[in-house]
Amino acid sequence: MEGKDSLRTTETNIGKGQQKLRDIPQSITVVTEKQIDDRNLDTVKDALKQTAGITFQAAEGGEEDIRLRGFALSTTGDIFVDGMRDPAFYDRDTFNLDRVELLRGSASMLFGRGSTGGAVNQVNKVPRLMDENQLDVTTGSHNHRRVVGDFNQPTGDSAALRVSVMRTTADNNGAGSSVDKEGLAGSYRWGIGERDEFTLSLYHLNNNNGIHYGMPWIKPSADSPISSTTLMPLNPAAYYGMASDVNRGTADHGTLSHTHRFHGDSEWTTRIRRGAYTRDQRASTLRTTASLDVFSTTTALTRGTQNKIQNLDTLYVQSDLSSKFTAWGVRHELLSGVDLAREQKTVYAARTAAQGLGGVDLVKPNTTVGTPDDGAW
Repeated sequence: MEGKDSLRTTETNIGKGQQKLRDIPQSITVVTEKQIDDRNLDTVKDALKQTAGITFQAAEGGEEDIRLRGFALSTTGDIFVDGMRDPAFYDRDTFNLDRVELLRGSASMLFGRGSTGGAVNQVNKVPRLMDENQLDVTTGSHNHRRVVGDFNQPTGDSAALRVSVMRTTADNNGAGSSVDKEGLAGSYRWGIGERDEFTLSLYHLNNNNGIHYGMPWIKPSADSPISSTTLMPLNPAAYYGMASDVNRGTADHGTLSHTHRFHGDSEWTTRIRRGAYTRDQRASTLRTTASLDVFSTTTALTRGTQNKIQNLDTLYVQSDLSSKFTAWGVRHELLSGVDLAREQKTVYAARTAAQGLGGVDLVKPNTTVGTPDDGAW
């Protein structure tokens, strides 16, 4: 059933072949496009929150620490797009997703490397043989504005083009969590329903968001612990990081796929994907300057440095043969394939002055509890 029309689905391709959910001997939860639209689930993280048994922890370094039934999911090994690995760190958006599939339990039989918790598969929208266009506009507090367009146009008896666009902005509401991102995805599919079917798709996502690295612990002195009368509650909307702190990243990939259908319930699917991802995170870690006897508006806060700057280039070739047949009065299913991957990551680090060669010591000015949003750059 089409995701736009139903809150449920009966089939999945998370097992590297089209299968009915009831035939997979593991627990699977599917968040359909209708659920994503009805609940305004803008990110994959929001979509995963709709499933049972999954939690998120505040991981260091800006990564998302996903826990499924108590087991950690690796963002570099357990997240997929259309059954192919999606190992980069970036804020994944739902503007081009038909559904999100969550497989519980060890996924090593299907995907090789991975964790015990399970796997997350993002299924992109595909062109269909119908003339259908949709434009969604969302407004909210703190100048939140989101526009998503989905345009599908047949170009022949067995070919169609589909384009998805997205633009989202929001103020930082005083807490550094501003949003500024745009996305564009296009897919052309020909030979739909025929013996040989091809799909060419391109995807681009650009994030230029703010980042809030958390609030400091208050450490009282041993001789004079802070009492409840001297504590001053912090404004949860206050932002003490640098005005130049940013969580910027891009995701670009192109995919070419071919499906050959044999007689009966057998098909051979081959996909090639080339991807390039960038990450530029510059955040401030806030700390109190020393043990405190009194906590007030004049209490000083230091700003540490947390930079994570890296590039990731990927190339995947994946070919899968799936077949269903009956022999000797027994129904059989065969899955066979090959998965080749090349991942190259470049990580950049700052060189200090003590290391020479033109290195510098990054020094950030202090601030006080009573002066949030001081505009320091």
